[in-house]
Amino acid sequence: MSWKAINVILGRAATDEDFCQKLLKDPVRAIKQQHFALTKDEEEKLSRIVAQDLADFSQQVLTSFGKE
Repeated sequence: MSWKAINVILGRAATDEDFCQKLLKDPVRAIKQQHFALTKDEEEKLSRIVAQDLADFSQQVLTSFGKE
């Protein structure tokens, strides 16, 4: 997943409370529902994220995907 895609997803979550809650509850499903394709590796990384809010989620995404 490109950084452009990550920015689109995080931007949408910042402006759409319903999407944000879905993203926090089940990031893989929420992202796929937005028609983004995920590799198995990306799905695994996202499925390990447990965040209380968007800031926490964003930080964990940076940590998980920052070395790619």
